[in-house]
Amino acid sequence: MSAVVDTNVLIFDTFEDSEFHIEAMKLLDSLKRWILPSIVFHEYVWFL
Repeated sequence: MSAVVDTNVLIFDTFEDSEFHIEAMKLLDSLKRWILPSIVFHEYVWFL
């Protein structure tokens, strides 16, 4: 299964103290393929 991944999911997965860390981690681990639009990549980098 593949899905378009939103910036928030990446951020929640990155930070273990996030309220939704476990859910984001499970969701991303269950996907065979992540589809990252370029804006999502840029927003993630800007956030970091």
